[in-house]
Amino acid sequence: MSEQTVRDVQDLLKQAQELLNAACRRKKFGLKVAGHTTDDDWINIVVTPTKEGVGAYEYTEILSKVENEIRAHGDEHVLLVPARAD
Repeated sequence: MSEQTVRDVQDLLKQAQELLNAACRRKKFGLKVAGHTTDDDWINIVVTPTKEGVGAYEYTEILSKVENEIRAHGDEHVLLVPARAD
């Protein structure tokens, strides 16, 4: 991955975290970007809850909304992937 691409990914991860923070303001839990993987042109952003006991079903709608917002800004090949916190 080129230096420019790495910087673009870091900016994308930062944008995703900011959107997650805004979407969770009124929830009883937060979500955090826990990592990412790349697959060809796709970036898979791994998202975990900040509180134990939160199931993925409780925040899939938030992930979909954030994914759509990122895509609206021109990053078409992005998936937000729910995961359990360690």
